[in-house]
Parts: sequence; structure tokens; C-alpha cells
Amino acid sequence: ALATWLSILLLTLLAPCPSSLPTGTISCQDVFRTVFTRQGQHQHCLCPEETPLCRGSHCSTGHEHCNDPQELNQCHVVHGYETTCEDCHCVPDNEKHLRQPQQLFTSMTGVEGQISINFVVQGRHETPSVHYGHTAIDLDHVVEATERIDHDYDRLDYTIWIAIIEAPALSTVYYRAFNGGDSTMLHHLQVPSSKHHNATLGICGDIGLGWSAPMVTEALKHDETLDLMIQPGDISYAFTIEGMNTFLDRMQSLTSRVPYLTLLGNHEADRKPVLKAYLARFPNDILAHNSHAPDQRYYSYDAYGIHFAILDSMQDMSPASPHYQWLEKDLKAAAERRKANPAAYPWIIASYHYPMYSSHNRKGDPGKKAQLKCMRDSLEELFMRYKVDLAITGHDHVYERSVPVYQGTENPDGIVHLTVGTGGHNIYSTWDAQPRYTAYRLAEPGYGRLQVQEDGSLHWEFFEVDIKPCKRMTIGGNKDCPTHVVQQSHGSYKPRTVLRDTATYKPRTVL
Repeated sequence: ALATWLSILLLTLLAPCPSSLPTGTISCQDVFRTVFTRQGQHQHCLCPEETPLCRGSHCSTGHEHCNDPQELNQCHVVHGYETTCEDCHCVPDNEKHLRQPQQLFTSMTGVEGQISINFVVQGRHETPSVHYGHTAIDLDHVVEATERIDHDYDRLDYTIWIAIIEAPALSTVYYRAFNGGDSTMLHHLQVPSSKHHNATLGICGDIGLGWSAPMVTEALKHDETLDLMIQPGDISYAFTIEGMNTFLDRMQSLTSRVPYLTLLGNHEADRKPVLKAYLARFPNDILAHNSHAPDQRYYSYDAYGIHFAILDSMQDMSPASPHYQWLEKDLKAAAERRKANPAAYPWIIASYHYPMYSSHNRKGDPGKKAQLKCMRDSLEELFMRYKVDLAITGHDHVYERSVPVYQGTENPDGIVHLTVGTGGHNIYSTWDAQPRYTAYRLAEPGYGRLQVQEDGSLHWEFFEVDIKPCKRMTIGGNKDCPTHVVQQSHGSYKPRTVLRDTATYKPRTVL
């Protein structure tokens, strides 16, 4: 059997690429290393370059299956999920699939009425653009996209593009991203308002690609209530740019319809190629520019009456640092605006990766307590001075909600801390004794919803994502099980969610 397989592989590699390919295949003109599937026959021709073509958004509509040993590892991603020959069907069925923009996500710019549309093009690009309008059949506005340069992406034959569209706040916009004459499917989203308005914000950090993350990602994608998605660091856990590409492929059906806001985690900041790719892929430089921040690693924006101050907890935040000085100016301006117009801007929230308060016991990390103290010493007095309401963090792979707290003690004028590092990457299971400031804690995968309500209050909910039929690895499960379950459903799995914690907060009385 091995000899037969080797002879088939040798003949395949030596065979010249056919000059005319059957219907249902792609051409070789873009000169990538790729796999050509003759529909129903699984015969292959390998192009000479080393970059693999197969990506999650390139999956064939024909759903061909691998029956040949030679196909192993040639076609390795299905709808953003790594796979093997047991379920391998992601060869593009024509060149159109290859040329369409991929890894589509939307974000904010910090300017009222603007949305950024972000995507990549693999291979040859031809005037990438976004066509949009206020009905599904009348995309009468066209914005030419601007290229964002990253030479590591050049190595993979990708180019990164951004187009900024403009529409009234709270209006619904329909759009397609184009590469020449080839486009994505039609998408739509609501343009956020900076002022108070009913909305639901998804909150989830530390997602990644493995462990329970596929289930959490699917739960988020099936939540039709979300108007905004916020991820407080550790985005993809990618050790390579390819991993970040796979993650953005996987998130596309969510982030194409709700603006997606991210901040740096240690897993982005600690790896130079991933940090470089993160800064190129996410348009936080635009948010920083529009909030007068001197560094794109931190910024602020307004959404639905909430002022969000987004920080980089890996950087120096001592009082003399540019980071701290910008933050103080930003919070002071937000506090003064709230005092002048509390109905329109009732809330101030800070979000960053490392928590200030956490009762999770991270084994093997003797520096954790010093890190918590450092965060409190750097920021707590500043937050109290300008009456920050909530702090949203990740990093610890657990859920924990505090009461209003100041200097480790419950205080009605203090800050509520929400740690939501529950995106599924290796959920932790060990705790210190529960402190008095902790209102609720849970070591299960899941995500939060922050609802801005009509009366100005915020209603918080945390949902556990049930990963059955899988079990967490810490209780005897297989960490790859969630990936396989989602994979076998061809990316349409809807896990059960269970409401575990709720809280409602009224706006401060600002004098």
C-alpha cells in the first residue's frame, strides 16, 4: 500500500499542470502551490510555489472529500477549522472563490458615522473597494480601499486592505467588498451611535483557535442580539501569521456584521511577527489618531453612551509615561463631558488585558500577585478620580465579577471589575479563597453581554457555553474534541448557552 501511494504521489508531482482544467477547478495562473480537484475524481496537480493556498474562506461549495492518502495535509482548513482527510473539502471550485476578499471584519474609527471595512486579498489584486448603500439592492456608494503594508504578508502573497464608509449613526448599511469584479456575499450592519442608545455588546477575551474556543466562537456567531464585539486581548493565540489568518476566517460571519474592537494581549505583544501582523491587520492606529493617542497600542472611542478607554497593560503606565499622561487627559475630558451631558454619555469604561483584581490561582506564576499590585498602583487612583464605572479585562482564563471595589475593599464609589478571559483557550480551574470583593466567579468557557438599556442603566449577563459532547481537558476530556465537533457540522454548529450570572448598574449621580 505504501509503495502504491508513493508511486501515485510521484506521478502527481511530475505531471505537468494541464493547460485547460475541467469545470469546477481553479487555474494555475496565480502560481501558488495549490491542489486541483477534478470534480468527483480527486486527481491533483501541484503548482510549484511553497505557499499553501487552502484557507477557511476558500472552502468549496461542492464539499469534495479526501479519499486518497496523497491528499493528507494538502487541504488543511475547512471553514476556518483545521482538519484531516476525514473531512477535507476546502479546495476552491473555481478561480472566483480565490479572488474574493477574505477575512472580512468591520471596526470603528472613533468618528461618528464612520465604519472601517477590513479584508485581505490573496494573490493578484485589482482595485479593491467596498460598495455600500441603505438597501440590499442599491449599493450606490463606492469607496476605493487603501492598502495597509506588512511585508510578512507579502511573503504569503496576501495584501491587506481597508475602506472607510460613512453613514448616519444607527442606520443600517448593506455592503460588499470587491476585488475587481469579484466580491464577497452581501453583508449588513448597524452603524453605532456615540450617544446613549439601546444596544448589546459582546465581551470575550482569550479566544484563540483550540481547546473550547471553537464552541465559544460558534456561540458568538449565533448570537443575533450583538451590536458590537469587544475582545480584551489574546486574540488568536497565533504563533504565526497563518494562525491569525485562520482565526479571522473563523470569526468572519460575526465580525462582518458587528464592529469588532480589540486590544493587545501578552500573546500579541510578546511575539514580534504576531505583534507586527496585529498592528497591520487591526485599524487601531486610526482609533488612536482620532483620540489623540501618541501610540496605536492604546486609544479611546465612544459607543452607545459609553466612553471606552483602551489601554496596553504591557506598557509603562507610571505617571510620567506618555501612556498615563494621555489616559489622564482622556478620562478628564470624558468625565467633564459626562457632567455636562449625563443623559447622552452616562458611562466610562476602561478595558485592558491584565486584571487589577483576580482571585484565580495561577500555578507556576509566582509573579502574578506582584502584577496585580502593579496594575492597581498604576491605575486605581486615576480611575477613582475620574469615576470610571467598570474595568473589563482578560488574561486569566476564568470569569470573575467584583462588587464596586477600591483598595481591595467593597466601596459604593468604587469600580466594578469584570474578568472575561473565557473565550475557550485552556480554561483554568484553580482559585484562591474567594475574597469579599468577588460577587461571582466561574471556571467555564463562555462570554458576556453588556446591554445598554433605555433608562441609561447597564445590564450585564454572563453565559457559559456548554461544550457537550466534549469535556474540558482539565476534567479528563480531549482538547481537540470541540474542534472536531464543529468541523463535522461544516461550521454551522450551535452550542447550548446557559445564563450563569447577571447584574444591573445604574448611572452614577455626577455632581
